[in-house]
Amino acid sequence: MQAQRELDQQPEGPEGSRISREAPVIILTFTEREVLLGGAANAAHNVHALGARVIP
Repeated sequence: MQAQRELDQQPEGPEGSRISREAPVIILTFTEREVLLGGAANAAHNVHALGARVIP
């Protein structure tokens, strides 16, 4: 059985740059993107940070 790997992506710094021609919505531009561990990998990382031994 293979473990699933999941990553969470969090965009930062949205700025409204213009309005779309196709629909009345604002086009956002993001200045940065942060990629973090998600799912069970996040839980394992947190438990390891508390000092426990994690077995993959």
